[in-house]
Amino acid sequence: MGDTVRDTALKRIGRVMDRFGSRYYLRPLNGGCEWDAHPDDLRPATASDVLAPAVAEANQRSSKGEPA
Repeated sequence: MGDTVRDTALKRIGRVMDRFGSRYYLRPLNGGCEWDAHPDDLRPATASDVLAPAVAEANQRSSKGEPA
């Protein structure tokens, strides 16, 4: 529990919160609603996987002229 993983089916990054039967329950790194995933769809998250959403958000703000 607590590992950061990439759900390849949904293309989302999450933290493993629990496992029940053959399903894992993940939560977004910044909190939010959990989702379930099949173990075959999970891969360890890389540093790039974890940083990509923050970089995309900063780039979007920058393109609108907002401060990063």
